[in-house]
Amino acid sequence: MKLGAINKFETKSTTRQRQDNTSFASMSLLANPALTTGLRFLDVEKMWGVGVIDTAATNVPRTVYDTKNRNIFAGVETCIREFSGLFVNCFSGGLMALGAAHLLKGTINKDYDINAEKIWANRDTVDTLTTAFKKKDGNLKGYLEEIIGNVRGAKNKISPEDAKDIVKTFKETIIVTDSPTISKESSSKLAAKIGTALAGDCEDLTLEVKHFDNGKEVVKKVSTSLDDFVRDTFSMAKVYTSKKVSVDNVDVVADKLKNLVTKKSALGLATVLIVATSIQGLNRKLTKKRAGKEGAPIHREFAQENFEYKMTDKEKSKLKIGKVFAVAGMTAIAAVSIGTKNLKNMKKLLEFKKPLPTLDQCRVIATATFASRMIAAEDKEELKETCVRDYGSFASLYFLGGPISTFFAKTFGKNDNLINPNNTLKTHNEVIYEEAKKAGVKVEEFITKKGKMQTKEVIEKLGDSAKDRLSKINGSHLTSMAWSMVALGLVLPPILDRMTKASDEKRKERLAMNSQENIVETSKTSMTGKTPAKDLFKEFNVK
Repeated sequence: MKLGAINKFETKSTTRQRQDNTSFASMSLLANPALTTGLRFLDVEKMWGVGVIDTAATNVPRTVYDTKNRNIFAGVETCIREFSGLFVNCFSGGLMALGAAHLLKGTINKDYDINAEKIWANRDTVDTLTTAFKKKDGNLKGYLEEIIGNVRGAKNKISPEDAKDIVKTFKETIIVTDSPTISKESSSKLAAKIGTALAGDCEDLTLEVKHFDNGKEVVKKVSTSLDDFVRDTFSMAKVYTSKKVSVDNVDVVADKLKNLVTKKSALGLATVLIVATSIQGLNRKLTKKRAGKEGAPIHREFAQENFEYKMTDKEKSKLKIGKVFAVAGMTAIAAVSIGTKNLKNMKKLLEFKKPLPTLDQCRVIATATFASRMIAAEDKEELKETCVRDYGSFASLYFLGGPISTFFAKTFGKNDNLINPNNTLKTHNEVIYEEAKKAGVKVEEFITKKGKMQTKEVIEKLGDSAKDRLSKINGSHLTSMAWSMVALGLVLPPILDRMTKASDEKRKERLAMNSQENIVETSKTSMTGKTPAKDLFKEFNVK
């Protein structure tokens, strides 16, 4: 072999090694334990994840830009609009439902010695768990065995050996706990046991309970999440073990609980929608009071004393028509985001299952919020801005984030099994439980008294495979977050500002031309002493 060929081979090898080292270094940064812990929290608490992204990507940068580049009135209104929208869309729904439950519970607690307002199980869950309880004639252990033995993920089911251990832990927890709700520590430990037993296949769980009714086999079925499954199995067990509840009257209790679910969800959602659709109108009134003038503060000259935006009757009519199409467009985007399957089950979709709303409930509330902003638009420039801004925000926060993170995982972790069967990115917990099953690690031993997982310690036990996979999960989330921050916080605000500025300049030119034409017409009248024919016709209503 020639020396040149050897040098050429060594050069290629060295280059490849440098590339591998660079790639390894990049992934090492993404595998930082603190980063994994933070992103895992946002992955588990999805509404907090949306809140963090929304604050960093839209609320703060938009407020800063409008204050600095438009005027102080625009900045204050943007701040109120964005942060109030975040709270209403992502955090208020469950609180409203909880308040409604306290108002609507009636005498159920006193009659059956339970805490109905603290039960978040939806109608299907109450129905399915009650069927399991009756099937086992009110026996607590039998109830738990029926449930744990028949819950499954998309691919896996809990083995008999693991099920026995989980049932034992569940029963002990129910017996020793006086509270009607499970503690965070116990919930996290049970979730870790079940998640590990299912080898990480635990993001979307399905529980099926079969029983015979009038000689025919009937299947009660519910779809749920891991945390909700643990919470609901426990809370309903506390109902069934009440001294005032038995197999004989459990159907009556279940019906009352299901009715409470329907009523509290309806009242809670109605209340939050009223608030959501009222905020921008109130926000605009506050702007008018501060500024002492009418109009939208998005115009750069709004802060000037002589600012005035007048519309002709024709422009007002066009604005009304534009609002109708704008709201229709917002509704269409929301429908696509929610999906046909969920839209068919809208009643179930709107049942509150926890203090924080689900992503789909958040989508429904956000649709009302954004639509109300379009309806409140003062002029065509504001309507145009609102459509571009809120269509983009909705798509990025509730629609495009998933595909972007999934694309990253498929590109950089195509051999790492990071995608679920439903084409969604696996969560941090799913990867941790999957790796724990392989390594024989008991994740529940790394749960603190506050119910938090010691993520760093668990990952150290799991080894390099878990670190590598989790680093790519982190990279997927960061890519999605970066997209939202750049698109919504850095690129969009100046684009909207330029759009409105250009439209305002054209409007000024048009008004100036009309004014000049009026001067010319007036000049002609004064020189001839006659009114122009077209004006004369107008005076006598001649067309």
